[in-house]
Amino acid sequence: MFHGRCEMNNIHDHNCILRWMTPVRRVLFARVLICVLFAVYFCSFAAHAERVYEPVDAVIPFECVNDTGVENVSFNIKLKAEDSGAPVPEDSLITLDKAGKGEFRITILEPGNYVYRVYQEKGSNSDVKYDDRKYDVHVCVLNGENDKLIYTVAVNYADTDVKPTALAFENEVASDRKTPSTEETTEDTTEHPEKKQAQTGDDSGIWFELFFISLIGVLVLLGIKYISGKGGQHE
Repeated sequence: MFHGRCEMNNIHDHNCILRWMTPVRRVLFARVLICVLFAVYFCSFAAHAERVYEPVDAVIPFECVNDTGVENVSFNIKLKAEDSGAPVPEDSLITLDKAGKGEFRITILEPGNYVYRVYQEKGSNSDVKYDDRKYDVHVCVLNGENDKLIYTVAVNYADTDVKPTALAFENEVASDRKTPSTEETTEDTTEHPEKKQAQTGDDSGIWFELFFISLIGVLVLLGIKYISGKGGQHE
């Protein structure tokens, strides 16, 4: 007496289960299974979307060197995100008076790899040759213990794999504003005594010539006087 149903003691019989799974029941079972899978997926997605990490402040330090000797000068250091989705600091432009050190501080909320470019804007002081080097800064943010974010910073010269010793900008005196070097000054000072000696030698020669001419003049006058005296005696 199955009448489309299996008796309880035959529930594990394979043929009995197949007879129980009519086409209608199979479709219904498939629909229920699909709904369960979708529910699990969306719950997992919602849990991931609502996951909150403990933010981290990534610090990018830099240094600006002023070898110009110019006092009234300032330097503008700029940070620009290379990716549209990368977080940026509140101050992406930092101005340093004369020189010194500074840093960009970026608050990051989730893991990821973020790339920035750091460079110095060219100033308007004609006495200064502004350093035009650019740097690519790679900030790698990972999920640490208890969802606390951690980060590392790597710096390269822009568009290269070469790593600098530091993210620094070295500003120099403009080439057309440079003062004579020490060697040139030394050469000038050593030339003056020689010129002075030459001038002294020239003066000594002139005095000798004047003395010689004067002596000849005196001898000529004495000769003339002597000859005149002899002539008077004959008369």
